[in-house]
Amino acid sequence: AEAITMGPGPKTQDLTVPGRATLTFTVLDDKGQAIPAKLIFKPSKAPVALPASFGELRYPGGAARVVFHTGGKGSTTLPPGDYTITASRGFEYEIDKKTITVAAGDEKDLSFTLAHSVDTTGYMCGDFHIHAMWSPDSSDLYEHKVASFVAEGVELPVATDHEYITDYNPVIAQMGLGKWVYGIIGEELTTFAYGHFNPYPVVLDTTKPNNGALPWMNRSPPQLFGDVRKAWPNAVFEINHPRSSPIAGYFNYVGYDAANGKVRHPDQW
Repeated sequence: AEAITMGPGPKTQDLTVPGRATLTFTVLDDKGQAIPAKLIFKPSKAPVALPASFGELRYPGGAARVVFHTGGKGSTTLPPGDYTITASRGFEYEIDKKTITVAAGDEKDLSFTLAHSVDTTGYMCGDFHIHAMWSPDSSDLYEHKVASFVAEGVELPVATDHEYITDYNPVIAQMGLGKWVYGIIGEELTTFAYGHFNPYPVVLDTTKPNNGALPWMNRSPPQLFGDVRKAWPNAVFEINHPRSSPIAGYFNYVGYDAANGKVRHPDQW
């Protein structure tokens, strides 16, 4: 930090930006194979909170940096200081931690080992409600989203953008990560009256508006659900946050009583 006193008229001030340290790293499983992972770099002192207008990434929990590492050799830079680095990979692996001190201009090479302690033979890890850059409530680029999937061990991500059908697989192929992840195409039907719903897998059609997202306007729930079954007979039909009041969760809308299995508005069921 450097204080500057400004008076009337133009003023020139030279500023010295502190140097940074460079860290390269690998993450291995307990068989010595390179794997993707998430690395959290937490400084001993809380990082300086810069204004959002500076364009610097900010992370929750006091982290100075979070890296979604896609495998092989990775690298990042850090300001000088003391850090605890935690490497993890979802729920199947143990974590590994290292504490380091770096000075400006340092170059360090680190290796982390994550024991695969949960046997998931016969199972895959999926996330069935994901928004990316085509949703108004998400700004994540596909490349960042895919990197986070493989780092966290999500093997079957379902793309469910609001009112827009998307496919992660071209980016997965471009990034060479097909060994770790396979995308499922879906959408989130986002009615403003009676809830949100995810059908998947669905067909992406670039000749149609929003790649073929189904219109729900002026359709009752039974009509819309029938439209989904007609368009995609084999799709899973998921009711999202069904008790949510702010966006009219479907169970609240129809007055579903789980205790007796009845609804207040059976014509909408």
